[in-house]
Amino acid sequence: MKRMCLLIGLVCFLSSGVFAVDYTGVGNWADPNGWSDGAPPTGAVEVKVRGEDTVLTLNTSTGDWGEAQRMRVYEGATLIIEEGAELLGAGWTRIGAGSPGYVIQTGGLVQIPSERLSIGDSDGSDGHYTVSGGTITYTGDRGDLTVGARGGQGILTIVGSAPVILMEELIVGDRAGASGTVEFQIDAAGVSPIVLSNVATVDELGDETTSALLVNAIDTPPMADILLVDITSDANVANVFDTVNGNPAAEGALVQVNFEETIYSYTLTYIGGTGNDIVLVFDSVEGSEPVQAGLAVTNGTFDGGDPASADVPDWYDVDVMPTGE
Repeated sequence: MKRMCLLIGLVCFLSSGVFAVDYTGVGNWADPNGWSDGAPPTGAVEVKVRGEDTVLTLNTSTGDWGEAQRMRVYEGATLIIEEGAELLGAGWTRIGAGSPGYVIQTGGLVQIPSERLSIGDSDGSDGHYTVSGGTITYTGDRGDLTVGARGGQGILTIVGSAPVILMEELIVGDRAGASGTVEFQIDAAGVSPIVLSNVATVDELGDETTSALLVNAIDTPPMADILLVDITSDANVANVFDTVNGNPAAEGALVQVNFEETIYSYTLTYIGGTGNDIVLVFDSVEGSEPVQAGLAVTNGTFDGGDPASADVPDWYDVDVMPTGE
């Protein structure tokens, strides 16, 4: 009987993610310095990137530690994911877990195996994930992208048309007190959409959560419809954002984007494309010369090339870290 209790306790201990490998400091994932075990993680462990002065760069394929475990980026730490990176072992990835955490992805592959990517995860936490290149996707039967999870404050910023984001479900605010912001920074080709195999659930709890949509321009926006969220299944968008650029974000809301003293006007629709996508429908432009239409949406598909082929924006500089403000 005692042996059985000991075995049960050991199984619970192993399955709870207790075993952890920490990273603190400034360096590269492949470098043993900074890792609490004196080597990059392997086996069934939880990876913790922690500390306000910590900046960990992943630009090789060493981000796979063997099994679908957990990863946290918190206590003010920053994880930088660049071309050549393959982050494969983070089953439940928490950006900001009880304290601030930041990810800047300019390339590479982030693959969530049958779990979730949570930005701003748990009460009192702030998480910010900025992606300007590379791929975010999942394997298995679950791939939630949650912005503002379990009462936390999360921001997802998608820069330009280079990233590829393929997940199962988008959730913006999943528990009372949560706040989620999804920001799209448009370039001349539009912006990379969040492609979902299931539903987008936005502000499901109404007054108990806060959800915001931000749309800005880093280049001349296209005079064409812009797909923001592409739902490839028959599911409809569940609910709507509270605000878009600070104004009410109901179906048919006006969205105005300024670039070089020119105003580009769009109509926000949650039933665009195939009838269940979030789309900015182009309306008009004031104060500019005619520009060639960029990335257009026709029946939920893209016209005009692969959005993943665009260059990384010039603004990115690894020496400029987010402040969390």
